[in-house]
Amino acid sequence: MRPVMRAIALSLALAATGQARAACDVLPPVAPTISKARRAVTAADLIEMRDVGDPESASFSSPSPFGVAPDGLQVAFYVTRPSLADNKICRALLLLDLSGRTPPKILDQGGDNILLEDPKYGALVKPGSPAVVTPAWSSDGRWLAYLRSDGGVTRAWVTAPGEADARSISPPRLDIDQLGWTADGRLIIHGRPGLAATRAAIEQEGRSGWLYDARFWPNIGARPLLPADLQVAYSVIELPSGTLRPATSTEIDAFQLRPEPGAPAEPVAEQAGRRAFTVLEAPSPVSARRLRVSAAGRPDQVCPDAACAGRILNLWWRRGAVMFMRREGWNREAIAMYRWRPGRSRAMRLWRTTDVLHGCVDVALGLVCTRENSITPRSVVLLDPLSGRSRLLFAPNPEFAGIRLPAVERLHWKNDRGLEAWGDLVLPPGYCPGQRVPLVVTQYRSVGFLRGGVGNEYPIFLFAERGMAVLSFERPPDAFTLALQLSDWSDLIAFDQRDWADRRSFLSSLLRGIDQVIARGVGDPARLGITGLSDGSTSISFALVNSRRFAAAASSTCCIDPNTVATYGGIGWSDFMQQIGYPPATRPDPAFWAPMSIAQNARRVTTPLLLQSADSEYLLALETFEALRELKHPVELYVFPNEFHNKIEPVHRAAVFERSLDWFDFWLRDHEVADPAKAAQYRRWEAMRAQRVPPDPN
Repeated sequence: MRPVMRAIALSLALAATGQARAACDVLPPVAPTISKARRAVTAADLIEMRDVGDPESASFSSPSPFGVAPDGLQVAFYVTRPSLADNKICRALLLLDLSGRTPPKILDQGGDNILLEDPKYGALVKPGSPAVVTPAWSSDGRWLAYLRSDGGVTRAWVTAPGEADARSISPPRLDIDQLGWTADGRLIIHGRPGLAATRAAIEQEGRSGWLYDARFWPNIGARPLLPADLQVAYSVIELPSGTLRPATSTEIDAFQLRPEPGAPAEPVAEQAGRRAFTVLEAPSPVSARRLRVSAAGRPDQVCPDAACAGRILNLWWRRGAVMFMRREGWNREAIAMYRWRPGRSRAMRLWRTTDVLHGCVDVALGLVCTRENSITPRSVVLLDPLSGRSRLLFAPNPEFAGIRLPAVERLHWKNDRGLEAWGDLVLPPGYCPGQRVPLVVTQYRSVGFLRGGVGNEYPIFLFAERGMAVLSFERPPDAFTLALQLSDWSDLIAFDQRDWADRRSFLSSLLRGIDQVIARGVGDPARLGITGLSDGSTSISFALVNSRRFAAAASSTCCIDPNTVATYGGIGWSDFMQQIGYPPATRPDPAFWAPMSIAQNARRVTTPLLLQSADSEYLLALETFEALRELKHPVELYVFPNEFHNKIEPVHRAAVFERSLDWFDFWLRDHEVADPAKAAQYRRWEAMRAQRVPPDPN
């Protein structure tokens, strides 16, 4: 059986003890079967979780998923669920009555996953992150507009919630980025009319050969990417006819587009001619932001309280006072609600929680938010802003009430620079205090329900089920937060890179967290594993070169090596890396690369390394892979087709889950799964172990 198909079969078999799910069944069961004896969590449980909003719990800059009806008594939002049965992301647009008198209603179902496009180094790149589609209501509440993608084209759709007649209304070949309504009820769309022509021009250019320039990212593919500066246009769609015409300058000015997807959105609240907003306290772009209120003809009023500065997530007006939600506490692990009345010197803290609240929007009865914590999946709640009490409105994953999850404890510490860090320690079921067990680290966010770290590729609860403890590690602040005198982003990035300052700070935090787990008598110092994607993968490289602590590693993206940086990332990436201090290809600099490059340090790096990369990124791993392979160090590379930086296909996630579990089982527990289909895998790994050579101390 092929590996991917076997992964699907295994995941579905693991789910057999739970409730069967139909393909693309987005709504949860009305009354899931839950026995008193909770069952163990499975891969399918974690992969097929239903989501409202951005699946990454730590993405506080993502837009709210909730579209609030003009009467404030209904919200519309998308629910998504990966389906292993047909290997796609299922989507449904739901309408929720906030009174709770009627169940959620599906307004539309279907469409493809809409992915963010990130403008980088002059090109449009898809990292694999899903876009949050926020439905938009017309001012009279008659129409609900939203984005839907089918066949590779994202179009504007509308439905009349009382009639459930969802239909597309924008031209079939025009890609839409955003939409919204003007105050007088006109639907404006924001699209790229030249996209099709640009694609055609690239195809035409290819007939005589493409000029290799900054449009190329060799790791993504052997063709030019679309340029980031494609012209955009605003159009108005008249309803109910669907007539399309260009928007006037007045209409465009009357319509405020939200920030580009992925861009941090600073909160603003307006009421009765007054505007609440935040401003930077210092020239540094990473300094704290302080709350202010402005009104026509009056000087700005600044809140002097220390609580009015920092990471403010939301702002609302309530009875002449400003309510705001703020991340605070040890490395911002908590969220608190405050109230400040302009003119007063103090802001009152109303409540505080370590639960994660996302996408909060103002409704007639309070605030609608998503809520979750380390062992409770995300749900939609109605929140009282004064007391912090919440009422459940919608539970996307009620099955988890019948699933046994391991014990979780939050640990706190500081690194060698005094920066705060924390992590969640997850213990195996039935763990006996004082028992030393293998410890696996996941990175680099531990906010919200514990899935599999950034990118959700290393299943925390499944590692625990296999008898391993897990330290889910929350990244400390960047090293440049200690250099607030710098006022330019390029200077801040250069500060982080100089002598690998941020990597050293990160590694200090990581090792001190591990030492705390070992000091508790939990982690076995001889059986430590580390996992990561993106920044987490870079941290793996630095940890393997600069420490001898880890007995096994698994990385989803790899690596930063001398030839890789100058070659496989393309011209744009190479130029950027040189701007922030990396040496060019024509000036070999072994001293610069000594703390980072696994390839350059391959004789000393003998930690078994599993690489599971997207086909759009595996070239970046080849320099490290080949160096380790030639020296007969344990290394294995898998390449997943049609994938991105964040893998999106459910069957690929199932395969990554399973192989990662087997890898750490083998190297940390000396255990092999009794499955004939895995015989070849274990023969390879046994051969690696037999021919493994000790590291060169020099």
